[in-house]
Amino acid sequence: MRELLGAQTIEEIEIAIRKLNEPLLSNLLKDMVVFMEMDYVQDYSAQEKLIRSNLQDAKEEGIALGLAEGEKNKQLEIAKMLIQNTETSLEQISLCTGLSIEELEKIQEE
Repeated sequence: MRELLGAQTIEEIEIAIRKLNEPLLSNLLKDMVVFMEMDYVQDYSAQEKLIRSNLQDAKEEGIALGLAEGEKNKQLEIAKMLIQNTETSLEQISLCTGLSIEELEKIQEE
């Protein structure tokens, strides 16, 4: 129908409706505009839901990354205290903290 009228937008269709003198066709085109507007609203709602979902996913990912980083920092802090204040072996500290021997050796060198 849009192609017959040579119109691409709702505004162009409304202009074409005003130019017509045929009431039946005019009513049909008015219904078409309403349908197109409803379709646009549905598309907008779907886009909004997708954006909200993506934002929620990003928020959850950020929280998870923050928690993981905080846990890693705590492990490093505990390992550093154990290395500096005890005679505990690096293997035992690795088992307790989950840090690798290489990470512990770096802490020991500092």
